[in-house]
Amino acid sequence: MKYQTYSTTLPRERVNFSRKFFIHGDVLMITSRTEEGLPFPPNALINSLTLGILARAQELYPAQICHYAFLSNHFHLIIRVLNPEDVPRFVGYLK
Repeated sequence: MKYQTYSTTLPRERVNFSRKFFIHGDVLMITSRTEEGLPFPPNALINSLTLGILARAQELYPAQICHYAFLSNHFHLIIRVLNPEDVPRFVGYLK
C-alpha cells in the first residue's frame, strides 16, 4: 500500500508534495513538532490530555486513526482519509 507523508514542521516551499489534495481512502503519515520544540513530558496527565485532544479532533474532523506515537517534542500519526476536506482541519486542531 502506498502512503503519502504530510509534514507540518517545514515551510510549504521546502516540502515537495507529489499532490496538494487528499483523496478519500488515502493513508497519510503526519509528523509535527511541539511549539518552539518545548518538551512534552510523558506522564499520566499529559497522556490523558493528548488522547482527549486526539479523540476530540477525530470527533470534529473524522479520520480513521491507524497508529499514533506522541514523543517528548513531536508526534507521528498514520491516518486514513475519510473526508479530504477535513485533513488540514484535523491536523490544525491537533497542533
